[in-house]
Amino acid sequence: LWLGTYILMMLLTAGLTYIFPESAQNATEQTMALIENKPLILIVFAMAFMPALCEETAFRGFFFGTLSNKFKIATAILWTGAIFGLYHMSIVKFFAVGFLGGVIAYAVYKSGSIWVGVLMHFVNNLAAVCISLYPDFFEKALPFLFSESISMNTMIILTVTGVALFLVSIFLLKHTAGDFAKNKQEK
Repeated sequence: LWLGTYILMMLLTAGLTYIFPESAQNATEQTMALIENKPLILIVFAMAFMPALCEETAFRGFFFGTLSNKFKIATAILWTGAIFGLYHMSIVKFFAVGFLGGVIAYAVYKSGSIWVGVLMHFVNNLAAVCISLYPDFFEKALPFLFSESISMNTMIILTVTGVALFLVSIFLLKHTAGDFAKNKQEK
């Protein structure tokens, strides 16, 4: 689920970066300032693990938990995603991170565990840290991520791959995750 969501977030971010280039540039500069000359373990702890743990507690624990008690689940998921997007204070991040926040809320709801959200959030943040720390490696391995103009074929392949991974994951969560939550409650 995370990989499909990540691919769709990349595409959405690329489109929004084209429309709002200053916002994306500011975010990149802020990230680089935070990670320059720091030990890798400290960067991973401060930028991947702690935000995942703390933000999941706040957004999928408190906000989603509260909203899901007052509204239908779909409404709670949408509001949680929107609040999560707003929290990141960037028009470029609002849509992509808001989408991620909604997907994580759905995964937490279906699994019955906030730890699923913490893991997805950690992996997402770790990917961003790795791409920031090792851009040369990722530019060679995945050149389309760094290209100023993505070919239409690459865009189609990424979109189809992202949508397929996303939909298959949602289908599997819908039809199996409820079993995990039931088994957890029975114990």
